[in-house]
Amino acid sequence: MTHQVKPVPEGHHTITPHLVVKGASQAIEFYKQAFGAEEIRRLPGSDGKSIIHAEVKIGDSLLFLVDEFPEMNCLGPGSSGGSPVTIHLLWKTSTRFSKLLWQRAPKSGCPWRTCSGVIATGDWLTHSDTNGPWQRIRRI
Repeated sequence: MTHQVKPVPEGHHTITPHLVVKGASQAIEFYKQAFGAEEIRRLPGSDGKSIIHAEVKIGDSLLFLVDEFPEMNCLGPGSSGGSPVTIHLLWKTSTRFSKLLWQRAPKSGCPWRTCSGVIATGDWLTHSDTNGPWQRIRRI
């Protein structure tokens, strides 16, 4: 009897952002405080300090993180001159999650810059930009 491996594990989507950050442990704690992230998995490096793989869940989506490893040319935005990546967090404004998120982010050092309007799909969008210390999750 052969064991069938799932190509997309339970709870995952076909595309999952995988961020390289300097200070992955601190980033995870920040995402918990600012965005209510739930830590799913953390694999420490052989030095016991670095993280070679971590998974957090924000809302219903997973986010992978890894520490920088310059010797492998694995660099975060602070070490590589910025990031062309923008991650969008989407939610219904009337949910408990949105109210918590709106309050948590500024308390964690992630202030909001907001504008609102109707987008091409006809939906109302409140576009709030936040950057935080890891320069990755930006548009809400």
